Amino acid sequence: MANLFDNKPNTLARIDLMMPVPASTARAVQPVVEIAKKLGKKLKKQVDIDAMRKTRKTPRLKDVQDPEERARASPGTVLSCGFCSNA
Repeated sequence: MANLFDNKPNTLARIDLMMPVPASTARAVQPVVEIAKKLGKKLKKQVDIDAMRKTRKTPRLKDVQDPEERARASPGTVLSCGFCSNA
């Protein structure tokens, strides 16, 4: 996955910070966080695992097949804490 940017130095240069989106399911080890950390290290980019937070519980979207239901489940669910009023 890190090789995706090998031939795109302009794209890679525009990335300042990587922020993984919080998962729907709480786990002791979050795969998305581990991937972000390893990718950030490989690409020499800062990773902030606390930059985003969920504003409400959602169903696991991979289990939601209906496109309309998916659309209703996700808007306004994740906020960047830099923009949160109580962050």
